[in-house]
Amino acid sequence: MIKVQWDEKGVLRTDEILKALAMPATKRERLLRRVAKEVQKISKRNITKQQSPDGKAWKARRNKRKGKSKKMLTG
Repeated sequence: MIKVQWDEKGVLRTDEILKALAMPATKRERLLRRVAKEVQKISKRNITKQQSPDGKAWKARRNKRKGKSKKMLTG
């Protein structure tokens, strides 16, 4: 079942989307490039902070070296 919510912000977003679709191709491409650059900037920031887009910290990495040095000493 699809749930539909009505709010003023949603109406404004829909109006902005329709205006963007009605733009000439060159302006629309320019707008999409700006949006893409902003998304890249946000993604880089999340990677350096090691956070997911919703702000949660990433899981710690597993230590892969555990036990490898002992294998070389047995013989």
